[in-house]
Amino acid sequence: MIIGPLKTRTDGLVAYMVNGRESTVFWDDITPMAQEVMDSSDNELSVEDLLAEIASARITLWLLFDEEKTIRAFTTTQPMTTQKGLWVDLPFTYTKNDLAAGPTLWQVVEEWAEDNGYYGLKFISADPRMSSWAKRRKMKQRFVEYVKEF
Repeated sequence: MIIGPLKTRTDGLVAYMVNGRESTVFWDDITPMAQEVMDSSDNELSVEDLLAEIASARITLWLLFDEEKTIRAFTTTQPMTTQKGLWVDLPFTYTKNDLAAGPTLWQVVEEWAEDNGYYGLKFISADPRMSSWAKRRKMKQRFVEYVKEF
């Protein structure tokens, strides 16, 4: 199921939410983007795992298109049940160093989650520039992750 456009901005960016098998239409476009995300992070999933999770609808794909119908960014969401209620987790985001695209897409997800009864939203970023965006969205830092590879 493709839902959208969810938000159209004056700069021509349009966001869509894509659930399940309909996501396969976009795989040729997002596979290299997803691979770039995987290569630049410590993700434990492969691109094939991510695409399988999206196709099965366990993870939802969100796409941001420009006026030329080119994908400028994508993110994924996964609902998480906590003691306080449902949270939306944003495990993967690709923006091709476009600092406006990621926050634009995340704002759409945030508004959708709030409108659909979710308690909150979280994302993990290895990009220190995203902390200023998170602070503007009144998000708080909950923890810092430390890793040691062998």
